[in-house]
Amino acid sequence: MNQHSQMIDTGEVKLFVSTAGEGPALMFLHGLGWNHQLWDRASLRYGDRYRVIAGDTRGHGRSEQPDGPYSIPMFAEDWLIVLDQMGIEQAILVGFSQGGMIAMQMAIQQPERFPALVLACTTCCTPRAVSDNMQQRLATLDRLGALETAKLASQSIFSSRFIEQNPAYIAQFIHQRAAANQTALKHAMAAVMGFDVCRHLATLSQPCWVIAGEQDTLTPPNAVATVHRHLAHSNYVCIPNTGHMIPIEQPKLFYHQVDAALEHWQAVAPPLSLFSTQGA
Repeated sequence: MNQHSQMIDTGEVKLFVSTAGEGPALMFLHGLGWNHQLWDRASLRYGDRYRVIAGDTRGHGRSEQPDGPYSIPMFAEDWLIVLDQMGIEQAILVGFSQGGMIAMQMAIQQPERFPALVLACTTCCTPRAVSDNMQQRLATLDRLGALETAKLASQSIFSSRFIEQNPAYIAQFIHQRAAANQTALKHAMAAVMGFDVCRHLATLSQPCWVIAGEQDTLTPPNAVATVHRHLAHSNYVCIPNTGHMIPIEQPKLFYHQVDAALEHWQAVAPPLSLFSTQGA
């Protein structure tokens, strides 16, 4: 399996992009505070038949971390330019949490470019739970610093069961989150405030697969279901025994749903040649 990483200059910011495999483009968009490594399993799982693309959103990971403000439309425009630079005409999008917001924004701006979407633990308008949580994190960062903010983040994105059963992983998460660029994180947190594209989702005609976590308190199942209700062609699944971080807590069940979505699209989609890519 061919693997490659590069920095792509959008003209405003340089973004880190990792690719693996060949075939139709399958692009994964991570959530707030994460990076392309969230999708390491995806590269291994799909690289034999897809061109798997996973990068770091502006302000995250190895991408540049310029001063803000940031916004979801800004993130979406960054990734649209990246696809242009890579010569990719069409891609299936898998967006998780804030990455789901970005995926929806990208599809609304260029619907013909994205023949299918997977939207996990995300919402088409910022619900009260997300707004309150972001405000609490921002206030905690100002008052108590990065370590306490990272602890608060862990409590809101992982289920209590996962926290109890995986103390070493949670400790590592807190350490890594506290060591991240906190200014960039503040800009990324603020980017979700006031996001609302629900009324635009009805214009999308491509098949969508919407995934919620049963114990998710950040984007609760009823908030995720709002995305499903606004889409014309959507399948909704709620995965049991998991909080917000389904790809971490329940990876087998998460990727089983991505598999099911891809199988569905292969059955109903035009020939895969329409998803071909150009250039490198």
